[in-house]
Amino acid sequence: MFPEITSIEDLEQLSEQVTWQYFEKLVAFVFEQNNFDVEHNKVIVADKEKRQFDVIAKNKSTTCLIECKHWKSRSGAASLLQEAVETHIERCKFYAEQHPEETIMPLLVTPLHGMPEEHKDVYIVPLLSLNWFLNNSA
Repeated sequence: MFPEITSIEDLEQLSEQVTWQYFEKLVAFVFEQNNFDVEHNKVIVADKEKRQFDVIAKNKSTTCLIECKHWKSRSGAASLLQEAVETHIERCKFYAEQHPEETIMPLLVTPLHGMPEEHKDVYIVPLLSLNWFLNNSA
């Protein structure tokens, strides 16, 4: 499926080269490697409304609802961040209404560098920090 990833440099190079569709699969793969049950491109339907999720990853205590944003650079990404967060918050509320028993963690995952940040209760996690984030948060 993917070339062998043996270093952080391999992961970085792969995340920058793949299309957005494969970026979503790469994000799902990282969750799977951290013992999450993963659904990719999942559509939830309720009361004739539907919402699509790039990745839904569940472990014993948390359901991560992940929106993958394959932004190539920080310029432009910052201007899109607010809109992406607002849209994802609405999508996560829709999911939570259908699954009130689950503890939800909304995430946006990008290929950009840096440490995770939080915006309005949505974590923005660079792919290279995702493993660290999962081992320290989820």
